Amino acid sequence: MKNILKTIVCLAFAVVIATGCGMNNKKNLSSNKVESVSTMKKLPMFEGEDMNGKKVDMSLLKDNKYTLINVWSPGCGACREEIPTLKKLKSEYKDKGINIVGVVYDGNSAKMTAYNLLKDNDVNYENIIPTDKFLNEVISKEKAIPYSILVDSKGSIKKFVMGALPYEGFKTLLETEAK
Repeated sequence: MKNILKTIVCLAFAVVIATGCGMNNKKNLSSNKVESVSTMKKLPMFEGEDMNGKKVDMSLLKDNKYTLINVWSPGCGACREEIPTLKKLKSEYKDKGINIVGVVYDGNSAKMTAYNLLKDNDVNYENIIPTDKFLNEVISKEKAIPYSILVDSKGSIKKFVMGALPYEGFKTLLETEAK
């Protein structure tokens, strides 16, 4: 009986890790016309503030040929597992015109938790707390995290990926899509 219970718990954990952390954001239910990020051709906006309170907008994307936006939450195990990979990618691709930016799915409610987690992990890539408008109209349209969006300098979406990726998955994405 104990072995069966252990097996069930392990399988449930594996499903969460493989598919990301499901989220239920009731703020999205008010809109009749819901376009998910996965079907968008271009980001309609990109606005928020970095972890130091500095305002950020679409101009952040202009400095690089491509930006990999990783949407995550401090409470998501799969999201936290991607942090070392994203740090490595930032170091490897910073001189190749590719930027890495994290966006905290929980918005302002998780700012301190996110800040402490990023500080404890010595994160070398920028992380953004989205404005309520950006959170409600774009970021929270997907119901599971993590997810990543590769955009060009004008905000056109080159690739959308749902779920956590290992280092090799991100590397393949960047080398095939960011040409």
